[in-house]
Amino acid sequence: MPARRRRNSHTNPLGLRDNRFDLGESAPMRIMGIVALCGALGGCVGPLVPVTHIDDSTAIELDPTVRTFAATESPPNAPVFGPITATSCKNKIWDKDATAEDATNQLRLMARQRGGNAVGHRTCENQEGTSLAKNCWASITCTGTGQLRDSKSVRRAADSE
Repeated sequence: MPARRRRNSHTNPLGLRDNRFDLGESAPMRIMGIVALCGALGGCVGPLVPVTHIDDSTAIELDPTVRTFAATESPPNAPVFGPITATSCKNKIWDKDATAEDATNQLRLMARQRGGNAVGHRTCENQEGTSLAKNCWASITCTGTGQLRDSKSVRRAADSE
């Protein structure tokens, strides 16, 4: 009488292999699929830095009312009400490119929201490539100080440009 074969725990009653507990050769593909899914869902999250989207009409309105001054143009006696930082971020593939102009417009809006009429000591970093910390394909960060200047000095600066 032939010896009875003991059923393997991975074999079903018909003698077919049961892959429920054995990842086998498909494990790398499953892991890559899970990683791709997590990456795709992670891309659905917005930027991980504060970004204010400013439309063109607001940017045009801010241009004459809130002036920007580079660090070399900022007078030392202007009243300062704090440092401000803004980031232009291209988060999605269809978003506008990150530009220093967009980050500067955000600085202008922040200064106006805090009661200022100028941004002094403005500096912008070079464009940064893909950043997981910011969740941006490309980004530019500008910093400055919100300032409250008398209207004469703001008008003179606007006239000289």
